[in-house]
Amino acid sequence: MSTMSKFAKRITKFVKEPESALVLGSGFGMLEELIEIFDTVFVVNTIPPEIKSKNLVYRQNFDDIGQIGNPSAILVDLLQLHNLNHCVSLWSRSRPYILIEGNDLVDREKTRLLWNFHYRPVEQMGFFHGWKMMQ
Repeated sequence: MSTMSKFAKRITKFVKEPESALVLGSGFGMLEELIEIFDTVFVVNTIPPEIKSKNLVYRQNFDDIGQIGNPSAILVDLLQLHNLNHCVSLWSRSRPYILIEGNDLVDREKTRLLWNFHYRPVEQMGFFHGWKMMQ
């Protein structure tokens, strides 16, 4: 029986039904754990992941990003915040939880798009801070 890491426990506590995830970047360096938590993990990054898995789908860019379905969560590396604008179509239909790397809240200027779409930071969890749509 495997023991769930602190990171995995925090994600499953925050994302109530971890079905699929969209990862912008490296997944906070925890990609192996993410593929165990979520049924499907879509990764958009310029560098392909080093690991291979049946439930891991890699994309180099945001072409056709709207066709990935309805992710339960979007995980965003700090250096990928500028790419959040590519995910707006996903927010409007599936209202995913958004997890941003790092415990500290990101400057409001960098998260203006989240605020405009009624997302609010609701929890700081060490590895990441979580945002949730409030409507």
